[in-house]
Amino acid sequence: MSEGRIGRALGGLRPAGRMSLRVRLVLAATTAVTIAVVLVATGAYLLTRHELYSQVDTSLRSDAVSLGRIRLDDRGERLGFSVQLIDPSGAVVVGGQLPITPTDQSVAAGQRTDVFHDATVQGHHFRIYSVGVVGGGAAQLAVPLDPVDHTLKHLAALLALLGLGGIAVASGLGLLVARAALVPVDRLTADAERVAETMDLSASIEVHGADEIARLGQALNTLLATVDQAQTAQRRLVADASHELRTPLTSLRTNLELLARSPGVPEEERQVILVDLVAQAAELSSLVNQLVDLEREPLGAEAPAEVAFDEVVGTALARARLHSPALRITAHLEPTTVLGQAGVLERAVANLVDNAAKWSPPGGEIEVNLVGGTLSVRDHGPGIDPADAPHVFERFYRSARARALPGSGLGLSIVRQAAEDHGGQAWVLPAPGGGTIACLRIPAIVERPWVAPAPEAPPAPAPAPATSDGGADGDAGAAGDDGGGANGAANGWAAQQAVGAPPGPPAAHPGPGD
Repeated sequence: MSEGRIGRALGGLRPAGRMSLRVRLVLAATTAVTIAVVLVATGAYLLTRHELYSQVDTSLRSDAVSLGRIRLDDRGERLGFSVQLIDPSGAVVVGGQLPITPTDQSVAAGQRTDVFHDATVQGHHFRIYSVGVVGGGAAQLAVPLDPVDHTLKHLAALLALLGLGGIAVASGLGLLVARAALVPVDRLTADAERVAETMDLSASIEVHGADEIARLGQALNTLLATVDQAQTAQRRLVADASHELRTPLTSLRTNLELLARSPGVPEEERQVILVDLVAQAAELSSLVNQLVDLEREPLGAEAPAEVAFDEVVGTALARARLHSPALRITAHLEPTTVLGQAGVLERAVANLVDNAAKWSPPGGEIEVNLVGGTLSVRDHGPGIDPADAPHVFERFYRSARARALPGSGLGLSIVRQAAEDHGGQAWVLPAPGGGTIACLRIPAIVERPWVAPAPEAPPAPAPAPATSDGGADGDAGAAGDDGGGANGAANGWAAQQAVGAPPGPPAAHPGPGD
């Protein structure tokens, strides 16, 4: 990942043209309070209005009950209310100031018992109660609602003022709360922008507490650490690859310049130089191919599928026999099914066998065993130096003895990466009686019951196997046979006793992906 892309990614933390989070929080709080205030004020107003009207209606009903015992004049104002009598046909008998509606006429005709309604008479608001009387007709009682309307107007104004004040106070408090709540966000943003400006990915973001903001800070720290590790690994790979490519390129250039400057070179020397050029070109091609394999997309770029691991190993061994016809390669492969990518696994197996072939003496034997998902490859070479064992899986690592042999120091790194991409592990250890055992364990989908074979010869003590971060052209050999010869049994026993290889049946040991 380039620094420019990281800077653009971290620098875009505050999109332009959008409302800030603080303003959105204040608006959200203000809107919520406004809705609550409006609902409460409306409810209070309607409840008060209903209560006042209920009191007026109760008073009118009480006055209607006492109406028959009171002597009425033609208007009735001295009673505190206006009275109007209408006959069953709807004609006015007493009064004449109050309006008569169809509902009042239905009460006078005996179709209804009583009815309430509002009316405006000469600019004044009245509450009118029409009730039937004995003998037919109806009496209309009316009281002015001006005091009630006045009270309701004052109440509405008071509720409006209180509501506006509450909204203003809520907005101010929301601003203060938002400002206080966003202090950690501001601090987090400042730290992230500082990282974007300085490109110092090793500087972590300070995290306080265990709330959502703290979780975001921890996630950013994890992201920064991952990017920093990726950048460091990328720089190290480029530096190591440049260093490794410099030697073969320099040698190629020297030989080509020698041929160009010396046209009179004897034919024998010319042939030697040409052979050297072909070998150097092959070495350079192998190094580039291994770099490409090492930096391939990890497992997951394509969907994993069930793979017959024994068939993959068999294919790799058939190719190895063609490349190393002088060596004898024996194999004991149990049917094993794993979940993964056949091409990645085949490259890993081929690298293990190629490494064993490089260290095997002419006419030597390479023993390959596959038991329960654990593949072991044993050579009968000089063995591995205990000082080199912790480093053989590092990229471009080459032991003192390996520098005299062709290779790039990437073979076992590819093996280790394939193992971890498939949730397994890889390690090496000295073989009993000499040589080296290299092991690759891939979790099997269905593993058979494991029975430890009894070794025919006591194995030599084995140091801890190497399981590290890179590849090397160190030694590798075999581990894990289910019988089939003294050497196979001893190799299987030694592989199972290695540190990092559990003494029980082989099982999955996931490692971090590369």
